[in-house]
Amino acid sequence: MLGKNWRGTILIYAILLVNFAVILGYILFLKSQTLLENTRYSQMSTKLSKNIEERADSCMDYHISLNQNGSGFTDTRSCPLLSFSGTSSGSTYVENIPTSSTFDSGNTFCSGASTVYPWQYVRLDYSADYLTFSGVTFRGIFSQLTGTTTLSGTLTDSETSVVYLNLGGLSGIDANGNSDNYRSSSTGSIEYPNTYTDDDDLARKVTYGFVRKDGIWRNIFWNTTKTSEIIQKNTNNTGTTAILPNQTSSGMLRLDLDSAYQLKILEVNSNLYNNTKEFRIISNISVTSHTGAIGYLQNDLSVSSGSINAKLFDLKNTSYAIFLSSSGTTGDFLKYKYYFTNGSGSMIYTVPLDDASPNQMIYYGNDIIVDADGLYITKEQEFIRPK
Repeated sequence: MLGKNWRGTILIYAILLVNFAVILGYILFLKSQTLLENTRYSQMSTKLSKNIEERADSCMDYHISLNQNGSGFTDTRSCPLLSFSGTSSGSTYVENIPTSSTFDSGNTFCSGASTVYPWQYVRLDYSADYLTFSGVTFRGIFSQLTGTTTLSGTLTDSETSVVYLNLGGLSGIDANGNSDNYRSSSTGSIEYPNTYTDDDDLARKVTYGFVRKDGIWRNIFWNTTKTSEIIQKNTNNTGTTAILPNQTSSGMLRLDLDSAYQLKILEVNSNLYNNTKEFRIISNISVTSHTGAIGYLQNDLSVSSGSINAKLFDLKNTSYAIFLSSSGTTGDFLKYKYYFTNGSGSMIYTVPLDDASPNQMIYYGNDIIVDADGLYITKEQEFIRPK
């Protein structure tokens, strides 16, 4: 028989083995939990990357299409000074009418106002190559123009008015008002007249997308310090009509939602995120359901055509994360379109797309996923594509 000491020793060893097994089991449990967490994080990171890549592709595809739809840049002759002379009420009149570029339904022409005949305008039409002028219309009467460097024509009005003009240099104004130069201007330095802008920069202002009708919150907008830097750095985002986020403390969000929706807006601590990548929410407002509509986002998070009660966004000083979810019951997707404007209704550059290089575009995207525990998982990623 074993003595009491042996039995005590065996009991101690048994206890140690049990403790060892418990500790080993706990270590294995922690490792398995860590592995599960890593796997889950990896899956979410992959999903975030896919979401950002889809947005980048959509944005850059749209951008390229907008800069291939205007047949490129065609320069036009500068609008000249028109000299009219004729007989009015028995006496001879002479009038010089300055003209300027005008766009109408994609057509470019020169126009000016008469002082001799109030409320009467002259229209000067270009030739097919836009390097000279084919004819002039004044007081409802059209006359063809002839000549090379000096053009003239005679109108069949009651005064038998004669018009002369001298051809000047080229204007730098695109013939059809769509120069395909990745900017809203006609050329890099020449703006269109009367604050007219073409569509070449709309992909840096307007965002299109969709969310599935599954009740899940999806991030559609998040302005960060980095996205603002990308937008400011892009030298195509310049000119008299350019409006940047860092210039806007009272922006408004214009939405086009094709069905019922839920909306959530978070204000994020940008300084903390910049320093530690911790996503900390300062404030949170949301709405359970509103009918889809086109218009400005209101203070109650509904959408209406009026801007008097529109919600204001301080894009200059505040980081916003906007989430959209569908509350509709028909169809598979809620389609959306949005852009930000200032108080005058002018669009703001809010898409982090840098296309200043002649050879490539850089899209700096981000996305946020809300996990099963309600945590916000974020990612920022850059995509580059040749022009």
